Amino acid sequence: MIESGFTRKKVASLTLGEKLQKFRTEHRKSLLDVSRSIKIQVKYLEALESGSYSSLPADVYVRGFLRSYARYLGCDEEAILRMYERERNIQISLKKKAPSKSDSTRMRWPTLIVTTKTVWTICIILALGGVVLYLVREYHTFISAPRLVLVEPRDQEVVSQTDIVVRGETDRGARVLINGQPVLIDTEGKFIEKLLLQPGLNTLVISAANRFGKERTETLTVEAIFTPEQAAYNESPVIPEENDRIRVIVSAPEKVVAVTVLVDGVRVWNGQLMIGERKEFMADQEISVSSDNGKATYVEVGSESPRALSSEEQPIQDVLFAPER
Repeated sequence: MIESGFTRKKVASLTLGEKLQKFRTEHRKSLLDVSRSIKIQVKYLEALESGSYSSLPADVYVRGFLRSYARYLGCDEEAILRMYERERNIQISLKKKAPSKSDSTRMRWPTLIVTTKTVWTICIILALGGVVLYLVREYHTFISAPRLVLVEPRDQEVVSQTDIVVRGETDRGARVLINGQPVLIDTEGKFIEKLLLQPGLNTLVISAANRFGKERTETLTVEAIFTPEQAAYNESPVIPEENDRIRVIVSAPEKVVAVTVLVDGVRVWNGQLMIGERKEFMADQEISVSSDNGKATYVEVGSESPRALSSEEQPIQDVLFAPER
């Protein structure tokens, strides 16, 4: 194989810094010599020869450094400045293209696009969550006995009257019995009942049961100490005649209303009356009726015709009804 007589040589152009270093070496000058002559710090001269433009001061100062260095070395100032411009622009372009470390390590979250399918999925998840919560609550009700809190009387209390008030609170929807007799409960689960006592030790058995048959029972003992005259009165109570009592029927023929009823100062109903629903109440002294809509709440007092509590659709408080004496 015949070899040609040409030799390939790799031609590489010098950078600005390399040219400055080459010219300085040809003049046999050190960086310290140049620094003393043109009054530029050695670290800036080193940065110019290494091409580390980012470690130099502002661009206007760099141009002044290059002009002074070029005059000192006897080079063309404009050519030196053109080389600086070209290399500086190249470094700026490369710096813009290179991804920063913070950008490469930053977590990218997917963009959430709200679509009809997404909305339906969220609605289904919320509905299923509500069903699960309801089932959990029902299961807890099924396996647990209802709450029963007795406010009064205290266990082993000693009293000097012939009657006593039993007051307490249980879960809404529970059924309360006192010594086997049912007690009226309001919509908040509160109850109050007045009992007649016998002389000596009286045992009160209060029980609360939910619709699943789970029951909680509290037993109290109350000692009653009173005079024979009080005992005789207790044994022969005076029952008021029907004509001496007041009867009120509360109804909601047109709208659902929220009603509170007090019988002889004791709240016996606090809840909503559905359309067409009627509630009858009897009292010895007075019945107080409150409603969130007086015009939509009707009352029948005794044998009278039904009438609205008020002529305006507005809340009305403590309308009293008492028997005629």
